[in-house]
Amino acid sequence: MTAGDSTARTDFDMHLDRRFRRRETEERRRRLSTISIFPTATLLTSLPTSPPPSLTLSLGPAVSMGDIELPSRLFADREEPNGDRVNQYFKLYAIKVVLKALQPSELEIIRPCFGKLLDAYSKPTFSGKLAHFLLTRQLNVNKRHEIWVIFAGKPVRFSLREFGLVTGLDCRPLPTLDRALLKAPPGVTPYWFTLFGGEDCFTGEMLLAKLRRARSLTSELRIKYACLLLVDGLLCRRSYHMKIPKAHCEMIRDLDVFLKYPWGRYSFDMTMRCIKSRSLIQLAQQTVTIQGFIHALVLVLIESVPAVGSAVGEATEPKSGDEDEHPVISLKLDKVWDLDGEKEVFVHSVLPLDANVPCVADCSWPDEVTDPSVEVMLTKIEEGVSFSRGMFVGGVRASEVQVEPPPRVVAKGKRKLRSTQPDGGMSRGESSRSKKQRVRTGRARSTLPDLNGGSADYISTIAESMKKVQIDLYAQLCVEMKSMELRLEKSMKATVATAVSDAISSRDVVDKVLRVIRSPRMHIPLLRLMVLREVDPLLRRRVDVPPIASDAKFLKLSQTILPTILLSTYGILICITFAFPDGGVLSHSDLLSIPNCIPPDDTRVMDACVSFLRVSRVNNSNIAATSRADILPSTFHGSLAPMYAKFKKCRRKETFEFDAALLRSVAVRSSASGRTWLADIHYLYSPFNIDRNRWIAVMIDLSAHCLTVFDSTANVRRGSRLKPELEFICEMFPYLVRQVGANEVMKNFPLQPLVFARNTHVAQASTLGSSGVLSLLFMEAHALGGLEEVSKMY
Repeated sequence: MTAGDSTARTDFDMHLDRRFRRRETEERRRRLSTISIFPTATLLTSLPTSPPPSLTLSLGPAVSMGDIELPSRLFADREEPNGDRVNQYFKLYAIKVVLKALQPSELEIIRPCFGKLLDAYSKPTFSGKLAHFLLTRQLNVNKRHEIWVIFAGKPVRFSLREFGLVTGLDCRPLPTLDRALLKAPPGVTPYWFTLFGGEDCFTGEMLLAKLRRARSLTSELRIKYACLLLVDGLLCRRSYHMKIPKAHCEMIRDLDVFLKYPWGRYSFDMTMRCIKSRSLIQLAQQTVTIQGFIHALVLVLIESVPAVGSAVGEATEPKSGDEDEHPVISLKLDKVWDLDGEKEVFVHSVLPLDANVPCVADCSWPDEVTDPSVEVMLTKIEEGVSFSRGMFVGGVRASEVQVEPPPRVVAKGKRKLRSTQPDGGMSRGESSRSKKQRVRTGRARSTLPDLNGGSADYISTIAESMKKVQIDLYAQLCVEMKSMELRLEKSMKATVATAVSDAISSRDVVDKVLRVIRSPRMHIPLLRLMVLREVDPLLRRRVDVPPIASDAKFLKLSQTILPTILLSTYGILICITFAFPDGGVLSHSDLLSIPNCIPPDDTRVMDACVSFLRVSRVNNSNIAATSRADILPSTFHGSLAPMYAKFKKCRRKETFEFDAALLRSVAVRSSASGRTWLADIHYLYSPFNIDRNRWIAVMIDLSAHCLTVFDSTANVRRGSRLKPELEFICEMFPYLVRQVGANEVMKNFPLQPLVFARNTHVAQASTLGSSGVLSLLFMEAHALGGLEEVSKMY
């Protein structure tokens, strides 16, 4: 190491030590100990409501609520970005147009649906600056459908419940609508032509223009135009020129159905998804765009902090300046900033219930997750703890977030182009003629320094500058990496605490599995736990927890599915994974979510369940009942779809060559089990994804040359529309059987397409999310007892 490198390293250490001293102290306090995780649910088996008497669980150090900290900030206190505004697509002026266009009797028709939304003009108008202020003061929580913001050092919740309380909209769970309500049946004229005639598209601005001439419209059209404007032009607007969806136009054919739909939950879901998708870099910019109805966040702050309601200006109409029936009330933001800096400000962290808003009784979400830090905060709120700024720590500095400056817009005729010229180019407003003249006169020529006399000085100056840049760049990189490590540590700590809490105290998962499966109770197989702790990169110590005896049928499964926990030298959790027999790997969060929903957009979870079902139910059950059946992964039939177009064009289809990997997978599967199709196996089962939002069970009866679908969502799509989705399997599968040709029966398999059949007389799913579990249960029941066993689930 040279003297220059030593000096640079010393400067860097001093520079870094000042920035990390406090963070290293906090890190030292939050180091984790070794924790053993016990799987809370065994897939596709019935669980008892209480653990066996011999079941014991050792978790090492207990994790109490007192050890869990409050959520950290996204941005550090008093280091938040000073943004300009939130760009919104809606216009509150639409409410004023509706109030002026409709008669009092017509307003009473739509008021039960839109509630307090029609009274929004009696409250302060939307402030993009205030909305940006609140978004940059968020807490880092793991909730999917709520955020928490800090005002005057106190937390304020913004969830579906608060959204419904301030807007008065219906926030019940979204119902499953009949397809006939969203699309005109064959032979019926779409309602679009009744509303808008021959227009190809219709926007919210066009609806505003229609309602401004309300006298020329019938009462029915005025009401329906107003409803569409409030929904698609105000609550659920996604762009400035958003077109009115034709499904909403067809839905409003029946006005009662349209008004009873929970538009509050629909609008809030769009708004919250957009908020959650914004990164720190986007929030640190001067402007950020939010879809949906972000004004509800401002209304929640006004209701939560009564003092903000007094920080209003004079009620005036900005366009005319005259007195108006519906004046605009603006907020004085300077007073709001002063309130945020005060300590003694009364704040409702959770809005109290309003008897006039009855539609917020069920504000739950089936896919919501638990955040222990939020539970701690709610407990403190119930206990009446007085919060302060110092209780919420962490977060990044806005100055450390790299934000690219917006490109300069250059006007060129009627078009506006984004300039990519550097700052040293032509100055703004300078014409090309003046630039040419400046170049000709020599003013634009750059003068090079005389390197003959002072070359050593220039070289030393450049070397010092490069050294400083290197130090600053390296320090900035280390700061970002350390900040990322701290965030990951806290997030993983909360995840482990959640899993432990669910495994010990929560019986909700067990109850849900029992309600869905409806099978006889069985003992819980205690899976062998393995903990790997990384003491040194070259040394690993393995700790095995001996299993407790259970049924013999689960012995092989308990030896193959191993939960693995990997920790670093300091006890920081790296990963928790569960390995399945067919090579699938799931995280513990995916495993815990299976009783609620098997995601249709991720085949890993479904294939892991298929692997479990194949090992535990088919291979380990009595041979007489299940030796003639096999369960294929969900990706098996999907691998045929890309080849279907080429298969259709092939004239001699018996010469069509299937993918070598597909044929090899069938051969490997047969050699591993020692059974072949048609000779030993006559039934093939596989889950199939439809529309990327639900699962169905596909059963191929090789002997009967038939493909049967067990559909737990029969009301979503008719059989005549489902058959084309599976036509490629019916046509290609006979040729696949012949090309595999593992025995003489397969080589002579008939080449006619499989007969399609759909069985809807099975148990129906209450939600699309539970269709995956039901599809697995249908396959299991049919493999064990045929259609009679499947009908018992009905």
